[in-house]
Amino acid sequence: MERKMNHLEEQYYQTEMKPVLQEVQKELLKKLVEQEEQLKKQTFQSIEALSEKIRAVQNQQEYKVAFLHFTPLQIGLWQDTYEIAVTAYSKAWYQETGVHASYYVPYLYEKLTESKGEFKKGIQKYVGKIRKSSIDYYLLEEYSLYNQYFIYFFMKWFLQLEEAECFQKLPKESNVLVTWGAYKDKARIVYAYDESEKSQDMFHQLLFKQDPAKLLFTNWNGMEIQHAVVEYKNMSGISFKKTRLQDIKFEQSFLVGANFKNSELKDCTFVNCDLKMSDFTGCTLWQVCFINCELTEVLWKDAVFHDVEVQTGESVKKIQEERYV
Repeated sequence: MERKMNHLEEQYYQTEMKPVLQEVQKELLKKLVEQEEQLKKQTFQSIEALSEKIRAVQNQQEYKVAFLHFTPLQIGLWQDTYEIAVTAYSKAWYQETGVHASYYVPYLYEKLTESKGEFKKGIQKYVGKIRKSSIDYYLLEEYSLYNQYFIYFFMKWFLQLEEAECFQKLPKESNVLVTWGAYKDKARIVYAYDESEKSQDMFHQLLFKQDPAKLLFTNWNGMEIQHAVVEYKNMSGISFKKTRLQDIKFEQSFLVGANFKNSELKDCTFVNCDLKMSDFTGCTLWQVCFINCELTEVLWKDAVFHDVEVQTGESVKKIQEERYV
């Protein structure tokens, strides 16, 4: 429920807090980039810690993970610890508390910690007309906004999570959903593990579903998929790992963080697609064309190109080696 602020509180936020918090956001983004490897290391270590706890539980009862949820704890904001909790749940998540681990990232929020103190001092001259609880409310709203910044990094790190030793050790179901967010029911998917059997017919059937997000974070690994037109779909996080794709046209679709690792693409076209952070490592591409696509941070390591083009407006560039992409 939205909190009702008095005139002075709203004015204080607009003139004293908002400009500073905008700088805090910039500093956080800078720190996320600078400290990415440290944060990634802590994140994977937390999964390792969960694996050890769950294996200990399995001595008494069988426990397999179906959900992994990462969340920044509110108490971390008030205690300046900035704790990220990771909780593993089984299929019976609705009747259990889960298995927990956590890690701390205060190095990302040094400017926020400093600014919090200044805000509290700043209201003293108003002699009780600005409530401390209102300052806390504004800070919590700001802290919640930062969730979106972490989603990008988690999707990037977890693109090949099934290859990570910590995840391989994790006792798990054949399907595992990994999410990030303040609350389990409001979280964003950042990775999906799926070993269930799929078919080309199933893929084609999903293309005709009205819901454009039906292919979101789905896995089609190790298959052969031919002759399809994919239009106006949200396919972020989709996996075509070790898959043979032939005569596929992707148009006006989101494929952010799509996984094409070690796949073969032949006679495929991508038109006006967002492919940010997608992974084409070890791919072989034959007669593939990218037309007006977003290719920021796409991985092409060890990819082999045969008659591949990138077209931007009137400019057409032939791709022959990774360094030309």
